Amino acid sequence: MKRMKYIVMVCLVAVLALAVNNMPANSGQTEVKVYLDGSMLALDQPPIIENDRTLVPLRAIFAALDADVSWDGETSTVTAQKEQVEVKLQIGSKTAYVNNQAVELDVPGRIVNDRTLVPLRFVSEALDAEVDWDGSTRTVRITRASGSSAADSNNQFGFNLYNQLRKDSGNIMVSPISVAMALQMTYNGAGAETKADMAQVLQIAGMDLNTLNQNSRELLQKLQTGDAKITLEIANSLWLREGMAFDQDFLRRNKDYYYAGAYNLDFSQPEAADTINNWVGENTKGLIKDIVNPPIDPRTIMFLINATYFQGTWTKQFVKQATFEDTFYSAAGNQAWVPMMNQAGTYDYLETADFQAIRLPYGEEKKMGMYVFLPQENSSLAEFHNKLDYAHWENWLSRFETKSGTIMLPRFSLEYEESLKGALAALGMEMAFDPDRADFSRMVPANNNSDDVYISDVRHKTYIDVDEAGTEAAAVTSVDVTATSMPLYDFNMKVDRPFFYVIHDSETGSILFMGSVAELS
Repeated sequence: MKRMKYIVMVCLVAVLALAVNNMPANSGQTEVKVYLDGSMLALDQPPIIENDRTLVPLRAIFAALDADVSWDGETSTVTAQKEQVEVKLQIGSKTAYVNNQAVELDVPGRIVNDRTLVPLRFVSEALDAEVDWDGSTRTVRITRASGSSAADSNNQFGFNLYNQLRKDSGNIMVSPISVAMALQMTYNGAGAETKADMAQVLQIAGMDLNTLNQNSRELLQKLQTGDAKITLEIANSLWLREGMAFDQDFLRRNKDYYYAGAYNLDFSQPEAADTINNWVGENTKGLIKDIVNPPIDPRTIMFLINATYFQGTWTKQFVKQATFEDTFYSAAGNQAWVPMMNQAGTYDYLETADFQAIRLPYGEEKKMGMYVFLPQENSSLAEFHNKLDYAHWENWLSRFETKSGTIMLPRFSLEYEESLKGALAALGMEMAFDPDRADFSRMVPANNNSDDVYISDVRHKTYIDVDEAGTEAAAVTSVDVTATSMPLYDFNMKVDRPFFYVIHDSETGSILFMGSVAELS
């Protein structure tokens, strides 16, 4: 008799909601920008240059480099500890110490506007990071010697996934952090070749499971913003078929590192799908109402769900009265009248022979923002896609400069839904979807048909709404595991044709959402 194959559903939900508040424009002065591993650091005090040396806020730079900091107010001495390295420096003194060895500084630390500033190059190199200075753009780039961070792995995976799904004449939106996190939860139950294949696809090959889980937990913690005008909530859950035995270590790891609650549910009941979908709706604030279709397949033994919700306000508001009707030229050659929002100000901006790009920040701290990439009129979204990968993304981020200009951006609302099974298989995860070859022996005990568990599908749903008040967006991914005429400015950017966008956290470097708009109506 042929054994029954079992299905495990992994669902991811990501939601983004953005609104806008009026904030004063920047002064236009070119400030020193600091990038860590390709992501711009959000600093509460602008860096300063003294004797050709950059000084940066103490706590921000040590926190970014994962060092613990203590402060002795009586002696004005800072002590930072990272693994086997201890750094000590006294404010105002040109002598610092690394593991008790004296080091002479070109400039001492100092206090500016009640903030303690320390020499960036000394601190970074003492903690085993490389520093490069570009005087023409007043940009500092710090590169850590350690391996890829959780955000790096997720972003690389996200670009690879996006490029498998992209359509030059259709709209697309994916949430790399949502998809990656759900698959990492599933990865905790994989074994042998299935595990190796998933590691390659998720860009975590060579990383032991404990390190992966710790990195993911740290990322979840760092993404909890302290900005009163930004809300980022990431929730995980496991829905288990009632009466089925599951590996307790697998459940514990997902609880301890991904904060995933485990719920036993009778999948044969008509209301079972509604119970799971209600959780999805609650954790996406109603933007995505369902991910599981009733009735639930009798072979399904588990749903793993990630829900990511982001709500924030634009740092500078689009004035609704300034919105006007204008033409959007689609990739297919069609034209549509759309509401075109517009504003002028000072922005992080990049222009190349191939595209214009702008960063529109959210909240008071501006650590999260939307990047919009608009191919030049003599180019196209298809040509832009040909160069789109993680290496180019990191390079582009480091080249943005502060410029004054105008931005016209269409008001739009889009939904996207796609099975990711084909894309993930094409990236190298075929075995995980094969009933006869998949190995999820760390998910289900060996005496409970563990060799019959496989992923049947990975579903992704996204939603985005951009208007003068901001942006509201959501993404849901479900992975089924089966056992078996304007003033003169520096630039003018009118987004009246297909474009690519990214919602990005500059502190961790995490990409929350990425997508392209090729058609509007």
